[in-house]
Amino acid sequence: MTKGFYKTAIFFGLSMFIINGVIFPLLDGKEMTIQKLALGLLIWVGFSGFTFAYIMHRKPKKKN
Repeated sequence: MTKGFYKTAIFFGLSMFIINGVIFPLLDGKEMTIQKLALGLLIWVGFSGFTFAYIMHRKPKKKN
């Protein structure tokens, strides 16, 4: 894997975690615990971020 792959995965995962794991629960007035934050971080960065980056970097590139 390349450096771009890891940057994409971490950027996407952290962005989604901040939006879905921090901002939306705060706006809804839901309780945030360390366990929920840790699990959300693991899911968004660990699984979703790397899945997104894998799909984006494995997609065949179109030739012009």
